[in-house]
Amino acid sequence: MSTVSPGNLSLNMTILLTCQPQDYGRFFNDQTEWCNKEIMWKPAWWMGLRTPYLTQALRKRSNDGVLALNSAIAKAVTTVNEELKATPGNQKLIRVIDTDHVYEHHRWCDGATQPPNFRDNAWFFNLGAPDITSLLAEVGPSASDPTFDIRTINTTTCNTPNFDMPDVAGGGLFCDIAKAYQTNSSFQLLGDDGNGNNVTLNPATADRTSYLKAFHPKTLPNEKIAELIWQAFLHDGTRHR
Repeated sequence: MSTVSPGNLSLNMTILLTCQPQDYGRFFNDQTEWCNKEIMWKPAWWMGLRTPYLTQALRKRSNDGVLALNSAIAKAVTTVNEELKATPGNQKLIRVIDTDHVYEHHRWCDGATQPPNFRDNAWFFNLGAPDITSLLAEVGPSASDPTFDIRTINTTTCNTPNFDMPDVAGGGLFCDIAKAYQTNSSFQLLGDDGNGNNVTLNPATADRTSYLKAFHPKTLPNEKIAELIWQAFLHDGTRHR
């Protein structure tokens, strides 16, 4: 038996869930037509290749990849649960938490007409986009985030004087950006100033955290996902008390 005490709630329950992995949310609304001529970043050149337009076909391809990954996760969990059920005396199972629906109406390219700053008002981070901590509030990247000069990266080894790039998540992204700067001296990346305005990201003061956040959920959806996991935990725990 285990006691769980969130706030003033105290329950004695048998814990049946060893973990509760979540699936992934689809990034795009792949039905809207106005997004067919939009791109994720400007200018539209990346390593000499034109940044692809967000066509319905491209958005559907991305979404299908997410759904395929979710299906693989569910299949793996089913296999493991069958083994757990076959273990004498075992009461622990794994449940996958469906989180894709959390992002409904908050994906990129959502809306019957193009909303202002559509790249930044989704519930996923774009490069340099502000966080969303509630439906009414936005906050920009923390001023304490470490910065570095992307142009100092050795594009042969992907190392920089500040830290070893291969040991940092997203190192390949930074190295590719550095190569883009070397290939085209006019290369620029646009971010957000926290007020919905596009600004050019300074390669000399790159914010490592905001780059790594790209395509990850913002604070508000993470809070909603945490609530889903907690409710599933309470449901299964009390159901088997």
